[in-house]
Amino acid sequence: MTLILGDRVRQTTTSTGTSAIDLDGAAPSGFQSFADGVGSGNTTYYTIEGGGEWEVGLGTVDDETLTRNTVLSSSNSDSHVDFAAGTKNVFCCAPASTYMDLLDLLYVDTSITTFTGGGTYEIGASVSSITFGWTVNKILASQSINQGVGTISPATLRTKTYTPSPAITGNITFTLTVSDGTTSDTATTALAFQNKAYWGTSAVNVDDSADILALAGSAFATAVDKTVSGAGGDGNYWYYCYPASFGDATFYVGGFQTVFSRTTVSFTNASGYTVDYYVYKSPNRLNQAVNIVVS
Repeated sequence: MTLILGDRVRQTTTSTGTSAIDLDGAAPSGFQSFADGVGSGNTTYYTIEGGGEWEVGLGTVDDETLTRNTVLSSSNSDSHVDFAAGTKNVFCCAPASTYMDLLDLLYVDTSITTFTGGGTYEIGASVSSITFGWTVNKILASQSINQGVGTISPATLRTKTYTPSPAITGNITFTLTVSDGTTSDTATTALAFQNKAYWGTSAVNVDDSADILALAGSAFATAVDKTVSGAGGDGNYWYYCYPASFGDATFYVGGFQTVFSRTTVSFTNASGYTVDYYVYKSPNRLNQAVNIVVS
């Protein structure tokens, strides 16, 4: 037994009472019979209506008979109708209750797939324009970003350029909120401001901001830890520089712990921010490339 919903399945009946009904004759022109459209032995959703009486339910087709198994709604307080004499129309249907159940079954919660726009900036820099971008899994009813960005309209947009005033100079997190009117989702992207660590060999003694900025390697850092492969090899001293607030560092050169000399420099970065930096110098010139681990 299979549940079948046939297209344009329609017949008539003159049966009365609350039991199974006989399906009368051939289907009207342009329609098909229950036997052809549903098939004997299968179940289907049906409607019977006539003379002000009606019934919607789930029934079983047996050649030219329809057994009314379960009533979903009816003119008799959602119970089997005791149909009076007269001709009634009988046809396949998609009941509202089952349709809504199907929608509930197929419904997918709103979800943000990606949200971009954040990044890492050097302390002292200012951010005067941010372009946000995001992707979602469905059509939205509303969307917004906090921190003064506001509602994004129309709800079909998936990008927003924001010009903060004043420009942003410190850590900030933006939250995107989207909704389809039933469920919602949020995602965040952040602007982080950090100092950098600098490293590399130098032919001159590194003792000021210009010398530090001239080193070949640099990266945003929040701690002293760093591994540099193939350091040196040009016969110069190797330097590692970072904010003094990170604390002391230990160096391993080629796997051996090595004591580096240290000085403190008042360092002004490329964005104009000044802070004390530790400048570590290798005890020997590095004539061969080595691996250096800082911890």
